[in-house]
Amino acid sequence: MKDLLTYLVIAPVAFIAGAITGLLITRYILRNQAEEWQKQMEPPDTDPVRNMLSAMGQKPSEEQVNRFINMAENVKKKKVKKITPKKKK
Repeated sequence: MKDLLTYLVIAPVAFIAGAITGLLITRYILRNQAEEWQKQMEPPDTDPVRNMLSAMGQKPSEEQVNRFINMAENVKKKKVKKITPKKKK
């Protein structure tokens, strides 16, 4: 009877608890690594931005290049808010 209790109750509970603990630890580690990676990123210079836009088939103007650089710096300064869908009434 004890063996049946072990296999049917304790083992699945222990497995689920271990899986949840592992997921939480993994999430914490990955989030910290992503934050460190974002801190180490350098803002793009004008030449790489121009080359990238040219490679995409656009003829970049100075305004487009500056807008792209400002956008990259703003994203680095603040976290992007998650967009949630509006509730329908």
